[in-house]
Amino acid sequence: MQPHRILLSMATQVITPILSGVVMDVNPAMLFAYITGMGVLMGLSVAGAKHGDAILIDEVVRREEATEAE
Repeated sequence: MQPHRILLSMATQVITPILSGVVMDVNPAMLFAYITGMGVLMGLSVAGAKHGDAILIDEVVRREEATEAE
């Protein structure tokens, strides 16, 4: 996994509860709309993933062994 993807993932894990807390403080009735919007964004990101984007742990081990052998 590239470092920028890890950073983005960690940033979203921090921002999500802060943003949902702000929505609850400002207008609790909008929480359902917020959850629905985030669900749509999540669905779009999942739909954009290509089959085979994930790297199996076996492949990671093979790459590390090849690097160590060099």
